[in-house]
Amino acid sequence: MKRFLWLALTAFLFPIVASAEDVLSDEEGEKLILQQQQAERRIQQTAENTLGTKSDVFSLHKLNYAVVGSDDLMLQYGFKYRAIDTKQLYVAFTNYMIWEVYKDSIPVYDNNFNPELFYRFTTGSKWLPVIDAGYWHLSNGQAGLTGRSWDRLATRILFDHSDTKRPSLVSVEIFPLTLSKGDHNEDIGQYLGWWNFNAMVKNVFQHRSGQGMDVGFQLWSGDNGVPFDKGNYKINVLYPFHLWPNFNPTLMLQYFDGYGEVIRDYNIKTEKLRFGVALYY
Repeated sequence: MKRFLWLALTAFLFPIVASAEDVLSDEEGEKLILQQQQAERRIQQTAENTLGTKSDVFSLHKLNYAVVGSDDLMLQYGFKYRAIDTKQLYVAFTNYMIWEVYKDSIPVYDNNFNPELFYRFTTGSKWLPVIDAGYWHLSNGQAGLTGRSWDRLATRILFDHSDTKRPSLVSVEIFPLTLSKGDHNEDIGQYLGWWNFNAMVKNVFQHRSGQGMDVGFQLWSGDNGVPFDKGNYKINVLYPFHLWPNFNPTLMLQYFDGYGEVIRDYNIKTEKLRFGVALYY
């Protein structure tokens, strides 16, 4: 991005500077060039601060992917924004949807919006390094009988072990308090409980080339926190290809079983197998 901004700015300013040199004296021309260079540095610094190339203003929040099955496509993307540069206050947004790509007009079956507002506490502890605490919302933006919504307070505990032979990221989300539920999903707590567990382990199976297979696992608890009869689980198997400098696709196989893959189906049990690619992984 920095290189792109620099090239675009140079291409824009070059004809201006060239024409100015034709009508100005050498001293005036050098002064103009110096002013333009100072302006370029200010623009570059502003771009770095705004785009987060130095301060991590924008970053990924959850796995981004597109996977297709026998009757639909699942698409998910998520990011977080650091609202205050000197504080760990984040605004996050995740969007995931089931897209019926095989039907006429390619309708979206359910589109889920999952914004969050949380503060990140960094403890410095090896066993409990990061704790997020804040507000969590989930809805599908629909009205009538298919409308669903859920507002809760959330705490997320993150364990990042990236310095090991098999780097892993583990998170546990706990929802201690429900603030509100939609009129048509008041019993959602009977199907999806108050905690979920996520783990991503890299290089589970590693090839001699250094490339390895990564495995992700999600378990969402059922009624009263017991995951055995309700809730759901999801398995992601990813294999990244490091073949080209600027294009490294990651193949992804996903299996889902249980309730609530999307909030519209919170009380419907489904089983899905899909294949596709993970983006920016």
